[in-house]
Amino acid sequence: MSLKMKCLSEEISFSKKVIEDRLQQLDYKNEYEVKKLLYYPYFVFEYSMDRKGFFHPLQGKTGCTIDGVNKIGALTDVYPNLEENTLNEREVIQPQIDLQESKVLAKNFMEEAIAKKKKIFTVPQLVDIREEKFFRPYWVVQGRGKKTNSFLLTVDAVSGKFHPL
Repeated sequence: MSLKMKCLSEEISFSKKVIEDRLQQLDYKNEYEVKKLLYYPYFVFEYSMDRKGFFHPLQGKTGCTIDGVNKIGALTDVYPNLEENTLNEREVIQPQIDLQESKVLAKNFMEEAIAKKKKIFTVPQLVDIREEKFFRPYWVVQGRGKKTNSFLLTVDAVSGKFHPL
């Protein structure tokens, strides 16, 4: 019996069939088969900032995601489109941090990123607008070649980008 969990996740944009077909078109020498779907944990934060500096005024919204397993930050251009979903717990990778820890990591990441990008000494105050834990879907794909051993790829089910494992 598999347990279900309610959570926020991103919608799948690339189906199992589309992924298999596209990989086959890109690399006709190998065969590809989607084995399973996994949901990877992230935390997303959106902030407003307002700094009225003479040389470097900064205003507007900014945001980042924190990888829920590796604790790595990334800047975001757009807040992800999240929907409430009921997922099979066996498909979900559990985060290694909680919302509070990710919040500290996000603030530190944003302050460092802004200071580096804008080449400023004082970072504007970041005011929390939104924060969420969510899960992003990834397809696990097995590839097999005629002359090579099998190999695995993860394919982002939202963007279609793939990464070897």
